[in-house]
Amino acid sequence: MLHLFKKADYGEICFNILTSIELTAKELLRLRTILGTCFDPETISGMSYFNDFSKKVLEVGPRLNFATAFHSNVINILHRCGLTKVLRIEWSKRYFIEPKVDLNQLFITQETPDKRPSRKQLL
Repeated sequence: MLHLFKKADYGEICFNILTSIELTAKELLRLRTILGTCFDPETISGMSYFNDFSKKVLEVGPRLNFATAFHSNVINILHRCGLTKVLRIEWSKRYFIEPKVDLNQLFITQETPDKRPSRKQLL
C-alpha cells in the first residue's frame, strides 16, 4: 500500500492507495499532480510531515470494509487519466496529540441510551 501526505491546517491528510503493481515514476507524478492542491505535485509528499516521535498521532478515516464516495469519484478520474493500476484510494485526517492527553477522555467510550421516541409513541 502506498501512502501520500498533504499538509493541512490541523495536521495532515494521508492518502492510502492500493495498486495492482508498483507505479512508475511518471505515473506517481501524475497521481501526485491530480491529488495536489491546484494540481501542484509539490504539495504531496511521500513522507509524513509528522517527524516528532515524542507525540502521539491520531488518524481518523473511513472504515475499511466499504468504499466511500471519494474512492468512487477519484478512481473514475484516475482511470480516465490512464492510472488503471490504482485499485483503491481513501483519505484520512492525521492529528498530533500531546503525550499527556488521555485519548479516552477525548471520545465517548460508553454507549448512550437512545432517547428518540418510538413510532408507537409518535402515533
